[in-house]
Formats: sequence, structure tokens, C-alpha cells
Amino acid sequence: MTFDVRAFGRDYRRFLRLILVVSHLHLPTAMAYKFAGLVGERLGPLRWQKGSYRDGIEAGGYLTEAWPRLWRRKVQDHGAFCVNAFAHQHWDQTWFQAHVTMDATGLQRIMAEGRGCLFLTYHHAFHHTLFCLLGLAGFTVNVLAAPEESSVIFEEVGHFIRRLHQGCIRQFNGGKYLFISSARHAVRMTEEALAAGTVLCSLNDVPSGPQPVEKDFPRLAGRLLPVPSGSIRLAQRLGVPIVVGGVLRDGVSYRLVYRQLDATLPYPLVLQAYFDYLSEILKGCPEFWDGWDSFPCLGKAPATEGSIHA
Repeated sequence: MTFDVRAFGRDYRRFLRLILVVSHLHLPTAMAYKFAGLVGERLGPLRWQKGSYRDGIEAGGYLTEAWPRLWRRKVQDHGAFCVNAFAHQHWDQTWFQAHVTMDATGLQRIMAEGRGCLFLTYHHAFHHTLFCLLGLAGFTVNVLAAPEESSVIFEEVGHFIRRLHQGCIRQFNGGKYLFISSARHAVRMTEEALAAGTVLCSLNDVPSGPQPVEKDFPRLAGRLLPVPSGSIRLAQRLGVPIVVGGVLRDGVSYRLVYRQLDATLPYPLVLQAYFDYLSEILKGCPEFWDGWDSFPCLGKAPATEGSIHA
């Protein structure tokens, strides 16, 4: 299927409107997830990306099981995300204790003495859920984000994007989405959020536009990824801990996983460790990452002897 961004946007709007109607029925979560997955597989917006997504997983070497089964899990996770988009604001401590597994104490230790923390994550079905879970665990959460109107389908789904963000913010304990208008603006917001002792979430896994190939770019499955690294370098300069993690779904329950990175290493090595952790997740859950859609367009990394990534 040839990708048509306007048709993709219209399908996304139609699908979200349907899930909104379902949310008003107050169905059991398992039933709502199943309905969203079934409808999403047949009529959902991800079908526009099915071919490029498969090509990406195959190019990365992670297509190690039957494609229909893997794609079904991807679509089901996306359906669960759409259900969650209308449910995040209603989650409370009772729900959290019943449905979430995470080591909150470990993260509290990392952030001892009132320090902030840079929490690196990835574009996956549940990164907004991740932000909410950190808030429900008791942390003040801020999130570096592109402006809402920068979405290529903002015209079609802008109302839902804003609704998603507004619902999540209710769980942030006074934090918010920090929409970046310029590099200078991003630096100031990052410094303020980390100085305030909050968990600052940042997604550094998507290439930030055409860039010259540099040996310091991180690798994933033999490809160089020209991704942003400013938040990492700033966190290192400020001396705050850096953590990497994500959220995995099991039915109606969630597992928040993370690992502290060695922030004293040169930033290219920290950035590479960020992608090494993604690689570990993908070995057991190749559908986790949303970045597969554009992965085939990335250049193959040269095997340069002596490179820090060799």
C-alpha cells in the first residue's frame, strides 16, 4: 500500500473517534483492548505502515518469527494505546497497585539528595503511559516534546493529541510537556526541569533530519542513527543521573523496565548504551519500537577499525 499521509490521518481520526465511543461504554479493559486490536487490524491507521514496518524489522534482523503473529501484537498494542489515551486521566493508586510492576524504590535511590533524573525512552506504544506511571509512582514528571502542531496529521487528529497530553498531565504531579520551540528554549527548559529535581523524560531515538555521517552516531542493527544528543550532554554537564527504560504490556498489566547508564562516559558511549538497551528489548519484543517504519532509509554503518562503536 502506497503511503498517503492524508488518508493515514483520516483513518487515524476515524479510529480514535470509534475508540472514544467505546470509552464511553465503560467496558472492562480487556474487552476494550480486544475490540481495539481487532478493529485496528482490519481498519486501523497502522495498515498504511505495514509494509515499511515489516521491511524495517527484516532489515534489522529481528524478523525471527511468523510475521502475521508479530504484526498482530503490534496492532493490538497500538489499539491498547488508543484506549489508554482516553483512560490515563482516570488511573489512580488502586489501579496502579493492581496493574503495574516497577522498581520505584530503585529510581528513588538514583535520584537521592533531591537530584533530577534524565529518563531516556523510545517511541513505542506506551511511552505516554510510561510518563503517567512515573507520576503515579510519586515522581514529578516533565517531558521534552515537539510542538503538537508539528505532527504531519495535526489537521486530522490535533484535537486528540491535545486531549492525550491534557489527560497525561493530570498524573505528572505538577510537571508538564515541555514543547520545544528552539534549541535555546530546549536548553533552558531542560536545565530548569533537572534543577527542580524532577524526572525529565526525553525520546532521542528518532533521526533529527538529514545529517552528515559521523562515527559518533549510535548504531542499531548495523545502521547509523543521526539522533539528537543535546539532553544527554546537558544532563552530563549538570551531573544528574541518566536512566533508560520503557513499558511492556501483558494483557491489562504493565511492566516498567529501566537501567541506569554510566553518565561519566563520553556522550557517544552513553548514547550507544541507550540503543544497546533498545536492542535487548527488541530481542524478545521486536514490535516494541515505532522506529522500524523509517529504519530501511538509514545508511549502513561502515565497519571503521578503531571506531568507538567497532
